[in-house]
Amino acid sequence: MDRDRNRRGQVLVLTVSALLVVLAVSVFAIDVGYMFHIEARAQNASDAAVLAAVQVLVHERNAGEDEDDARTAASNEAEAIALGNCPQAAVDIQFGRFKNDSSFEEFDDDDEDDDATAVRAVVARNSEAPGGPLDLFFGPVLGMHTAEVSAQATSAIDKNISGVRANLAPFAVYEGSLCAPGGTMTIYDHETRAPGAFGLLNFDGGSFGTPEAKGWIEDGYDKEFKLKDTGYRWVNGGTGFRAALKNSIDGRLGQKMTVCVYDDIQGGGHGTEFRVMSFARVTLIDSRLTGNNKYVTARLEKLTNLHELITGNAGDAPNLCKLRLRH
Repeated sequence: MDRDRNRRGQVLVLTVSALLVVLAVSVFAIDVGYMFHIEARAQNASDAAVLAAVQVLVHERNAGEDEDDARTAASNEAEAIALGNCPQAAVDIQFGRFKNDSSFEEFDDDDEDDDATAVRAVVARNSEAPGGPLDLFFGPVLGMHTAEVSAQATSAIDKNISGVRANLAPFAVYEGSLCAPGGTMTIYDHETRAPGAFGLLNFDGGSFGTPEAKGWIEDGYDKEFKLKDTGYRWVNGGTGFRAALKNSIDGRLGQKMTVCVYDDIQGGGHGTEFRVMSFARVTLIDSRLTGNNKYVTARLEKLTNLHELITGNAGDAPNLCKLRLRH
């Protein structure tokens, strides 16, 4: 009987000890969960901050602001968004570029006049934050009264555009004809660089009849078009800006579209090929497709961010970019 009482006493002690361990783990899990929650908020805050910053940079530069003012506006916007998502945090906004090894390099005083192509935001609850580090609920039991958490994100303005996923218009614009953003240029005239081929592109190498050409002009090419690893791609030319396309082209007047930029041609007539090496964003302004002096004119838009762009091994697009988030 005494032996049974001893056994029951030992079980009771073990049970109480186990319950205390479970209780300790449970209460400390609250602190850990709280830290993860604040860290997630800090990550969301840094993500939103850098995406807003690069958008403001592009907008301010397009508006004619100098680099210092553009960075100030971008920094203010980023900090406001970060604090809106993670109040009482310390926010550090940095401007720079990505190096060849894809690491972020913050600008120093020697780079103050260079256009930043990347922004990094660090959001932290630490000793430097207005709200200080996080106050723990149960950590003080073990002598841990506070904890520091932080997160960072980087966003890049990437102008190395290697392709377009959709909505590409079948127009080829000669690199030497590009004007300054906001200016007007002729993207086709009767004195074409390729006799018998007037700057229409046959993306898929098919028959490229009038119905297909009209469809690509009105709605864009419905497949992905990407440059080769060499940074360019030879594309067959169409047979010209024929009068049957007038209504389709006139229907796009005043509308923005993405077009191809070429730097070289080979062949002529039906055998013409254009060496496409970049892309540009334009707005069609005017057209004349009958008579002797045919032409199509367009305005070169300012730097534009498009989600359907593909980045990769290519030269800088004249006025296109893709804003990318990196952690």
